[in-house]
Amino acid sequence: MTFSTNDFHRDANELLRELGYEICGDDDEGWAFHFGGPDSTTRGPQVDTAAQASASALKDLTIGTQDLLAAAKAVLGSWESGDLAAAVRELDTCVRVLDPDARGGSPEASRRLHEERLALGLQRLARDGLDFSTCVRTFGVKADLDPIARTARVNYQREGELEIDEYTVVSRGEDCGAYVMSWLWIATEPAD
Repeated sequence: MTFSTNDFHRDANELLRELGYEICGDDDEGWAFHFGGPDSTTRGPQVDTAAQASASALKDLTIGTQDLLAAAKAVLGSWESGDLAAAVRELDTCVRVLDPDARGGSPEASRRLHEERLALGLQRLARDGLDFSTCVRTFGVKADLDPIARTARVNYQREGELEIDEYTVVSRGEDCGAYVMSWLWIATEPAD
């Protein structure tokens, strides 16, 4: 007995369907996957083939499963010491991400759940040592190389009052301007 690529693809899609995923599309419009039933929103990128859409769905399932395992480990680790309530909330979100009934529905509900999933991942990275400066370097710019940030440093930075770090975040507006992330020093009264 041989097992062809088509057999594997058909079986994988059947298993995905049992877990709430549906591969949809066509060769003209592109392929994607839905999760959570007929009223669900499209998830994953629009791709060229059904096989690529299946691979995206499998990747989504794998990430959700990894998140669920990490959340379960956090609950177990917090059982006797730690913040059990936070760990259980994380586990709840991970379960809802993998539950087709929770993930389906309105695009707004799907977006909120996706944002919760991203926030949990970020919290997990922070527990593992990610710090804010790494995020700024990742999402920001080197201030001396960005014209807006460089202008802000030259015109507005005052040592000990308002400072712009070597790496900063620039949020460009739709008009002709931008916000530049900076640190404003606020003196506090010494404690008695």
